[in-house]
Amino acid sequence: MKLSAWILPIVGILWIAAGASAQENLTPEVHAPAIEAVAKNAPATEGQVRRPDPFATSMPGKKDPFAEMLPKAGSSSSGPRNLLTFNVLGAGFGNYQIEYQRAVARHLSLVLTPSLWMLSEKIVPGREISITGISLHAGVALSYPRDCLKGLNVLVTGGFLYVEGKDQLTETATTWSIKATIGYRHILGFGLSLEMNVGVLYMPTIELNPLSGETGAFVNGGPVAELALGWAF
Repeated sequence: MKLSAWILPIVGILWIAAGASAQENLTPEVHAPAIEAVAKNAPATEGQVRRPDPFATSMPGKKDPFAEMLPKAGSSSSGPRNLLTFNVLGAGFGNYQIEYQRAVARHLSLVLTPSLWMLSEKIVPGREISITGISLHAGVALSYPRDCLKGLNVLVTGGFLYVEGKDQLTETATTWSIKATIGYRHILGFGLSLEMNVGVLYMPTIELNPLSGETGAFVNGGPVAELALGWAF
């Protein structure tokens, strides 16, 4: 009887100790995922290699691929947006042309070009055929890689042309025309611009016949060369 009284408390103590030991063995398994998750976000220790986050937006040394598409400081948004030019070379051949450009984007501008042609051709001494033409073109111009109105540019315009030929009689005609040029423009700091363009003018051939019983004339397109002075503002 006395022996059983000692045995029961000892067994109870051993049972409680065994249960505590089992609980300690389970603790690392329960908390292991949390410990691992913290370790992934912890700073890399010596000997470990950190992989860069592919979704990072501001990593040192990594260039934004869309940065070139954004306006830069000092671009055409804050510079001249209007340009007015006069074709000096054309004036020497009877073609008086002015051109107005308005920048609407970093590399794009709208173009309006009125011009007046005043030509004459001598057939025999004292006898000339005079040809007068009025045209109005509108279109677009692209400048690249520099900002609008500056540097290399490509221009495409189209419009109408009215022509009058006169000798002893007068003949008139109206048609359409398209002009495409490529050139380079330099704008000085105070606004003066200098440019040179080459290209082609296409139009249906106009026949002015007869201007008299003996004469006639025709007008058509061809190569274009322009040397212009202007003002950017």
